[in-house]
Amino acid sequence: MKQKLGAPFRWFAGLAARRPGAVVGGLVTVVVVLAAATATLFVLHFRHQADESATAEAHTAADSAVAELLTYDPETIGKSVDRYAGLVTGPFGDDYTRLLKEVVVPAAERDKVATKTDVTASSVIGEESGTVNVLMFLNQTSQSASAPAGAPAGSRVRVAMENVDGAWKISGFTPL
Repeated sequence: MKQKLGAPFRWFAGLAARRPGAVVGGLVTVVVVLAAATATLFVLHFRHQADESATAEAHTAADSAVAELLTYDPETIGKSVDRYAGLVTGPFGDDYTRLLKEVVVPAAERDKVATKTDVTASSVIGEESGTVNVLMFLNQTSQSASAPAGAPAGSRVRVAMENVDGAWKISGFTPL
């Protein structure tokens, strides 16, 4: 028993019988368009995952770098300047290293200042042009020869992170 086809299928069957090359060409075009769309979606998905991974790496690097930069003791700070300089970059890095050498190290050694910094909370607040911005909440305790009990303080900072040769470094530091 022969089954009747609906109008769209009858039209397609008639076209296939009259012009088989047109049908094959149309199907090839559809397959190519679908393959291109699939490839585009795959690339966009991969880029999105790569961006999320880079953002997470920058966030983790910011947490550890800020805690390290703002934690020091008078016995080791002078020997740590090069290590600290490796955590920063750009004009901020130059300014921070100069401040460290000219002000912080002499004062810490002279007044026996030790500072401990803990990152209590942080979150990525934006990213643009390869820079990831992180909002951080810090708790710091500083002790010195004149204040051995320590003075706790809390602060908020915005930290800009840039990827330099595969390593995330601090390129900006703004107290809020």
